[in-house]
Amino acid sequence: MFLGLGLPWVIGCAYWMGEDGSPDYAVPPGSMSFSVIVFLGCSVICFTILGLRRAFVGGELGGHGPVRPLSAAIMFFLWILYITLVSLESYEVITVSIGDIPDPPVFD
Repeated sequence: MFLGLGLPWVIGCAYWMGEDGSPDYAVPPGSMSFSVIVFLGCSVICFTILGLRRAFVGGELGGHGPVRPLSAAIMFFLWILYITLVSLESYEVITVSIGDIPDPPVFD
């Protein structure tokens, strides 16, 4: 059971349980929440394009006419958009507030 949870998580839980007796192991989300949300948004668009291509073009890759380069351009734009937004948020050019961020643990 513990192998499915991940060894770092188990070690962190064991450490904090011994430190203050609390079973809660809080990881501050930081920019990870924003990154995951942007990634999920881009992946939904990407999978929608792939599904539409399968339904109307007959496959996910290739095809004739302007469909192939248009699909490639949209997916390339999604990749650039993801990298740009996550980088801007990471370097605090833009700020995004997602939920409550718990205080980081204090080491004595």
